[in-house]
Amino acid sequence: MPAVALETVPGDVVAFTHNLMHASFGGSGRRRMFTINCSRRCDTPEEIVDLERYIDGHARFWVDSLALMRRTASPARMRHLTQVAEHETRLPELAAKARREMTESSRG
Repeated sequence: MPAVALETVPGDVVAFTHNLMHASFGGSGRRRMFTINCSRRCDTPEEIVDLERYIDGHARFWVDSLALMRRTASPARMRHLTQVAEHETRLPELAAKARREMTESSRG
């Protein structure tokens, strides 16, 4: 499989599509990483299906909800977060199934 090693230094920002297979190696125990997953608003039924597949994929991490950012969202920010909330309804059931079938959650 073709691959590219992308070397970064602290402070770098890396952006890529969710569909890109990726991994991270190296670094010390003090290494910190902050991830924000972004997507545009879906308008078509096909885009909604893709969004739901993306959300459902979080079940392997034993995640029941993607609500972390919504907990502190102002009304202005909340308008950007509602579509995911409306389409994550299957996630708790899928995460529970993953917990029953997996010995530990996925790490990546």
